[in-house]
Amino acid sequence: MAPSRSAAAIIEASTVPSGRSSAINARVERPAIAPLDPNERRLVQVITRPDGVQNEIYLIHRREIDSEKSAGEPVNYVAIVERSDAPADRVPPAWYEASEVEGIYRKLAFGLRTSPPPAGFQVWTAPEIEWLARNDSELGPLG
Repeated sequence: MAPSRSAAAIIEASTVPSGRSSAINARVERPAIAPLDPNERRLVQVITRPDGVQNEIYLIHRREIDSEKSAGEPVNYVAIVERSDAPADRVPPAWYEASEVEGIYRKLAFGLRTSPPPAGFQVWTAPEIEWLARNDSELGPLG
């Protein structure tokens, strides 16, 4: 797992060498979001609470237990949260649902952009989600 950082550090972190303006950072090309392979569980975010409990957020294909439709759209992908303090036999419910992989990424980026975690929480987020949180103005103002 990558080193933890606060949400503010993730959003404000520059992907260009220090000393360059943030205007240059805004022009960094959008990273491609890879399709999800069958049976793939893609780790997209890790939130570490001050007490050490970790929430690992995975992108997966919709399971039989998940809704087939959400807001009139088919659900093909879900994000699930696996907690480090949960019983081993716990089946995590769908947290976010979307018809496309990008839909899950955009929902996570929206949360990161508008509601950063409280002080003391550390967050690692997939680079594609970080990019969306920093650069996609359609997600709303920074929180």
